[in-house]
Amino acid sequence: MGTNETKLKTGLKKLYGKTFTEIIRAERLTTAKALLEEGELSVKEIASKCGYKSISMFSMRFKERFGQPPSKFINS
Repeated sequence: MGTNETKLKTGLKKLYGKTFTEIIRAERLTTAKALLEEGELSVKEIASKCGYKSISMFSMRFKERFGQPPSKFINS
């Protein structure tokens, strides 16, 4: 892209008001919520599909973002 990592991250923070990590996490969790609502995969499968190695970390981040654990969003 013709820029270094630090400038890119700083630019994203200025543009979106969030860090690169926060942007990626939000996208992963939004995808996870949609997959849960489809009801075709288990929480474990969705966590893995969205890049989480730990189900407990996935559940913690999901609850932080949406106010409820992933299990509450299955087929809702």
